[in-house]
Amino acid sequence: MKIATSLIIGLCMLASLNVNAQWYPNTTSPILQHTGFGNSNIQVLGKDTVLMGLYSQNPQNTGLYRTTDNGSTWQLILNFWLEQFQFNNYNHGICRSGSFLQYTSNAGLIWDTIWQSTSLKHAGIGSDSTIYTLHNGNYSFIPGSYLMLKSINAGLSWDTIFLPETSSNKIGFAASLNVYSEDSLAFLAYRPLGTYVYTSSDGGLSWQENLINCNVPWIAEYNILDIVNDSTYLIIGGNSDTLMRTTNKGLTVSAVYTSPDPSAKITDVSVVGEFVAVACTTFTNANDSTLLIARSNDIMQTYIHDTIRNYSQFSCTGIGAIDLLTPNYGWTSSYEQLYFLDDCNIQASYSYQL
Repeated sequence: MKIATSLIIGLCMLASLNVNAQWYPNTTSPILQHTGFGNSNIQVLGKDTVLMGLYSQNPQNTGLYRTTDNGSTWQLILNFWLEQFQFNNYNHGICRSGSFLQYTSNAGLIWDTIWQSTSLKHAGIGSDSTIYTLHNGNYSFIPGSYLMLKSINAGLSWDTIFLPETSSNKIGFAASLNVYSEDSLAFLAYRPLGTYVYTSSDGGLSWQENLINCNVPWIAEYNILDIVNDSTYLIIGGNSDTLMRTTNKGLTVSAVYTSPDPSAKITDVSVVGEFVAVACTTFTNANDSTLLIARSNDIMQTYIHDTIRNYSQFSCTGIGAIDLLTPNYGWTSSYEQLYFLDDCNIQASYSYQL
């Protein structure tokens, strides 16, 4: 799940989808160079500038890598095993591993430990808990199973915000929490009576509850949510094969995309304004794996499909991470390879500016 907050596009692009844009394997990726496995997180910061995490058999090669030349060369900027990372812009980012949170304000030249405590795991903050950073890293949100951590001073101090609870049980599965601004938050919760979306307009101090009304069955662990704008959300439902959309904060929900292959599961969604990419993966054996990518420039009202075959040698969770910068430029990762989509006719620049 990725959110972008500012996009500057050249006039020649006209926000159109190019059916001839191709996905290319990155032959110089750290995964290939260092006999490692890529993690499930990849982030495109700008045209040619990409971040990825790597676990290598050699600990000296494990950590966070960055390219500024569209994957021709890669630089190790943090030699540390990562579970999650999120950069607000080129300079400001937070990385998490176990009970550690590390922060940089100078593009990875210096990293400061801003949290070191086992209370991260006690709060239910696991390896799939996404980090969100805003305003040059000053605002940070990290969701857990029943609370979230919030910092408004680049991690110097953290407030604990407890998520809503019912009289019968605490609401879990808040790892689906998503941040649109420092005040606008939303997360999904699965309860015996149904699936609910909770929204906040004051940074988590108060929450509004809406029961999602739809006829698509739900599996709680696949309730992934992406915020398009303050009232439009995308939600993965069904058997992880259906993308749902709400335009009124969950009051009504409709299916907008279903994987064309019954065995394909939606593994990630990337949102940049109205540009959306949906990654679906299938796995039969080492010689029969496929990544299907649906690209849209109108929040999935219409879309085109891309196909990458022999995508992964392993049937593992985490493959199929995708980050879209424009409708025709982005990156996707499996455990063994990186691929990038590039339309050479596009002139685009990108920045996080809130």
